[in-house]
Amino acid sequence: MRKGTELWISAQLVTRSTWHSRITCLAPYTYVDEMLEGRFKHWKHTHVFRKTAEGTEILDEIELVLPYGALGRMLEGYAGKQLSRIFRYRKEATINALR
Repeated sequence: MRKGTELWISAQLVTRSTWHSRITCLAPYTYVDEMLEGRFKHWKHTHVFRKTAEGTEILDEIELVLPYGALGRMLEGYAGKQLSRIFRYRKEATINALR
């Protein structure tokens, strides 16, 4: 992976969704992907990897704006819960893959 790499990502958020992202920052222990096309009006995902006494901690910082104006703002809580579920699964899958 390098800065400028483009990705097509698929996830289950109410329905199956696919979006197109680009890596906009690649630094030691951090990278950022930003959505070019997809379900959200805006999506910026910063991945941070930090060394801890227990091993490596993965932090996800997400900036997102849902489409549909006021309706989208009403659904932000639901979208946040779904994203938390997805990232919990990813964390468990990553830990299991590294064992």
